[in-house]
Amino acid sequence: MCTNDRCYYSRTYAERSSSEGWMVEDAFGFPDAQPPVRMVFGCENGETGEIYRQMADGIMGMGNNHNAFQSQLVARGVIDDVFSLCFGYPKDGILLLGDVKMPVHAKTVYTPLLSSLHLHYYNVKMEGISVDGETLPLDAEMFDHGYGVVLDSGTTFTYLPSEAFKVMSWAIKTFAESHGLQPTPGADPQYNDICWKGAPDDFQDLEGYFPHAEFVFGGNARLFLPPLRYLFLSRPGEYCLGVFDNGMSGTLIGGVSVRDVVITYDRRNNRVGFTTMPCAEVAADLAAQASSSPMPGNVTLLAPSTPSKPEQRSASAEVRGNFTTAQQDATRAADVKQVQDLQTQEAVTMFNINHAILIGTIAGLCALFMLAEVMFLGRNTLLTQASAALERIRGGFGRLSSQGQANEAETTPLTVAETITRNTDVEEASLPFTDMERNAKPSNT
Repeated sequence: MCTNDRCYYSRTYAERSSSEGWMVEDAFGFPDAQPPVRMVFGCENGETGEIYRQMADGIMGMGNNHNAFQSQLVARGVIDDVFSLCFGYPKDGILLLGDVKMPVHAKTVYTPLLSSLHLHYYNVKMEGISVDGETLPLDAEMFDHGYGVVLDSGTTFTYLPSEAFKVMSWAIKTFAESHGLQPTPGADPQYNDICWKGAPDDFQDLEGYFPHAEFVFGGNARLFLPPLRYLFLSRPGEYCLGVFDNGMSGTLIGGVSVRDVVITYDRRNNRVGFTTMPCAEVAADLAAQASSSPMPGNVTLLAPSTPSKPEQRSASAEVRGNFTTAQQDATRAADVKQVQDLQTQEAVTMFNINHAILIGTIAGLCALFMLAEVMFLGRNTLLTQASAALERIRGGFGRLSSQGQANEAETTPLTVAETITRNTDVEEASLPFTDMERNAKPSNT
């Protein structure tokens, strides 16, 4: 909303948190000796709910949209049109900006990124599901309904069409209960969660209790799903299915299904890559590669630190309006902590490989809110940030820099004309909150 030549945003999410502030432009610095680049973003001066209570400040948009953070970097020639992210378990996620090659011993499989009427989504083709090595009897066309199959990092859990959910949940249930587990009610009585008791507390010890599964995407790209990627720990020794029925609205591949998987959004080549490798190992390997290989620009390696308190935010806070995923996720604070335990780290590991990139975790600089946010990158994402000494600023304006080099330029509120030119979604940013429906929808705007 723009008045008096100034543009203001206000956003309320389905789990009842909110963010508001001014649309501004400022210079962002990067650790590769490039000059700072001007970026448009929202500078928050008020927040409520889980956005306020979480350790990280702000929301970062990485959607399939020209207004998103990485899209602005591409337009300004800072990076190639590629980025990758990984939700680590139980912590230490990474974000890679630019075309960063995965470790040589890691296997990456690719599936085409579909052009879609849902322009802001990352849509792919799903061809089938297998459980315990058996392909489930499903018609692949069911995955084309609604908004199709969306890779949605802003959603904690995974949502399937009704028939796919019934068949997959039955196969997992049959395996689990034939291997000594007993059905039990979930921790939250308002949801009919499918849960079992009698298993070890550690996900690493679930072999023999739960089956392995696979999502099969176009091009025969297979996403391997051990129990870690479809269950959440409800209570000690009790696990619940992190996959839910979404009617005929479409399929959401949420954060639970990509734990310790690097997802590469290669928009330059219209494809998405899956690299199954613990995020911490990927980060360590790339950091070692950066320190041992000559490269342009400055290189700074900082080890991430452990946060002083656990994060409380639902990973699906980006879902807004009648998107029910956020309501379901936000009311499961303890469950979500076990689903991803995406703890924000205060330090950042930064290095440059060709055009890339950042490794580390999100820090609250100016409570950064990127308009056209399509994906809330969870609680363990990374963001270009100032030096480690830069203090968190909650609810105010600030300056952004990198490598401890302060940017002297003040943030500049945008005029109406500038905002319309640079961000066509300003009005959409103030969509009202509505009560939840049962079916989930993508967090993408």
